[in-house]
Amino acid sequence: NIRISLTRKLLLFGTALTIIPMGIAIGVITWQNGKMVESADEGCTSLASADLNHIALNIYSMCEVHHTELLKQVQSGLNVARNQLESAGGVSLSSHETVTWTAINQYTKESTESKIPQMLVGQDAVVFSDSFDQKHAVVDPTQQLVGGTCTLFQRMNEAGDMLRVSTNVKKLDGKRAIGTYIPATNPDGKPNPVVSTLLRGETYQGRAYVVNQWYITVYEPILDGAGNVVGALYFGVAQEEDKVLREVIMNTPVGETGYVFVLNAKDGDKGRYVISKDGKRDGEIILKAKDANGVEFIKEICEKAEKLGPGDLDKQVYPWKNAGDKEARDKVAHLAYFEPWDWVIGASSYLDEFYGARDGVRSASETCMQIILGVSLIALVVSCFVWLIVAKKIGNKVGMVADRLRLASQQVTAGADQLASAGQSLAQGSNEQAAAIEETSACLSEVSDKTHESESSANQAMSLMRNTENDVSTGKEAMTRLNEAIHSINDASDETAAIVRTIDEIAFQTNLLALNAAVEAARAGDAGRGFAPSSGAGRGFRQRGR
Repeated sequence: NIRISLTRKLLLFGTALTIIPMGIAIGVITWQNGKMVESADEGCTSLASADLNHIALNIYSMCEVHHTELLKQVQSGLNVARNQLESAGGVSLSSHETVTWTAINQYTKESTESKIPQMLVGQDAVVFSDSFDQKHAVVDPTQQLVGGTCTLFQRMNEAGDMLRVSTNVKKLDGKRAIGTYIPATNPDGKPNPVVSTLLRGETYQGRAYVVNQWYITVYEPILDGAGNVVGALYFGVAQEEDKVLREVIMNTPVGETGYVFVLNAKDGDKGRYVISKDGKRDGEIILKAKDANGVEFIKEICEKAEKLGPGDLDKQVYPWKNAGDKEARDKVAHLAYFEPWDWVIGASSYLDEFYGARDGVRSASETCMQIILGVSLIALVVSCFVWLIVAKKIGNKVGMVADRLRLASQQVTAGADQLASAGQSLAQGSNEQAAAIEETSACLSEVSDKTHESESSANQAMSLMRNTENDVSTGKEAMTRLNEAIHSINDASDETAAIVRTIDEIAFQTNLLALNAAVEAARAGDAGRGFAPSSGAGRGFRQRGR
C-alpha cells in the first residue's frame, strides 16, 4: 500500500512539474498570438480607414479643381455672350408689339399663358422658334465660339419669373427650351436663389438647375433705361459635361469589390444617385433604402454629409446583404460633402476585405497553437511514462526501507511497553515526592513571608540610617566651619598679641624715655640745690629696677 501510494504521489508530482511550465508557456504564447492578431486588426482598420479617407478626399479635391475651372469657363463665356449682345445692338422691349407665350415651369412642368412685350435684339425681334435649324442671334454665335449654353431671359411679371425667349439649352425631346421659365418661388415655397439675385440687380454665379439638369452657371441682369430688371443674360455648362471626372470616379478601385458613389443630399433630389457603381443606377432616388437591420442608412448618410464642412470626413457603417448572399456583411462608407454641387461623395467597401492580413495572422496563429498543443500533448505522455518508471523504482526502494522500519518499530514498541511499566512506578514515586514538595512549598511560603517582613524592617532601618547619615553630614559640615572659625580666631589672637607686644615695647620705651627725662630733670634740680648728682641718680635707678 505504501509503495502504491508513494508511486501515485510521485507520478502526480512529476506530472504537475511537467504540466505547470508547459501551461505557462502555452498561456504566454496564446497571449502573444492574441496581441499579434489584435495589432493586425488595429493595423488593418487604420489602413482601411486611411485608404478610404484618402480616396474620398481625392475625389473631393478633383471636384473642387473641376468646379474652379468651370467657374472660370462660365465667366469667360458670359463675357463673350455680353460682347455678342452689345455687337448685335443690345436688348430692348417693343412699346407696341406683344407676344403671347405658353410658359412652362421648368420644375413642375405646369403651363400658363403670358402676354409680354416683344423683345428686340438690336432692331430685330427675337426668333420665335424651338428648332435648332433656325439660328438665334447672340446665343448661337456664343456657343460656336466657346461652347456651353447661352440664354436670353425676359421678365414675365411683377413677381420676377424669368422666361427663356432665346436659348440653345436642349429639352429632353432635343428642341430648344424656349418658353420654359424659372419661377421666382420654388416648389418648396422658398425663393429661387437665381431670380432673387437678379431682382436685386446682382449677378448670380454657381450651381443652378437648368430645364432638366444641373449646370454651373452665371446670370447677369439686363436693365432698361430706368434701371429696372427686364431680363437676364445666361451662360452655363453642364455640371457633368466633362465625362472624364465621371469616369475617374466610377473607375476608382476600393478594396476588392468596393466603389465610389455620389448622391445628392438636399431638396427634391435628396438621395438621388448621381454616380452609382458602373453607372447602372444613375438618377435613381434611393433615399428610403434600408440595410439588413431595417435602418434607412442612405437618409443617415445624407444627414451626416450636410453637416460636414469643406474637407471634413465622416463615415457610415451598416450591414448589407446582396441578392444571393447567405448573410449580411458589414460595410463602411467614408463620406465627404462637396457643397457647391450638393454632392455626397462616398468611398465604400466591405470591412472584411481589408482584413486579409489580420485573417492570415490569425490563421497562422491558430495553426501554430495546434502544433504547440500537439507537441505538448506528446511531451506530456512521454513525461508521464518516464515519471511512472521513476516513481515505481523509488516506490520499491522506499517500500524496502519501510519494511525494515516496520520491523524496527515493532521492537521499539516492545521496549516502549517496558518503559511504560517503569514509568508507572516512577509516577507513583513522583506523586509521593509531590506531596513532600507541597509541604516544603508551604514552609517556603512562611519563610517568604518572614523574609518580606525582614525586608520591610531593613528598609525602615535603611531609611533611618540615611537620615542619620544626613544629620552626621550636616554636623560634620558645622564642625568644619567651627574649626575654620577657631583657626581664624587663633590667627586673629596671634596678630592681636603681636600688636600688644609692640604696644608694650613702645610703652616701655616711652616709660624709659620718661624716666630718663625725669632723671635728667632731677639732676638738673639737685645741681641747683647743691646735691651730688651721682648718688641720687644711683638710688633712683635701683629703685626702678626693683
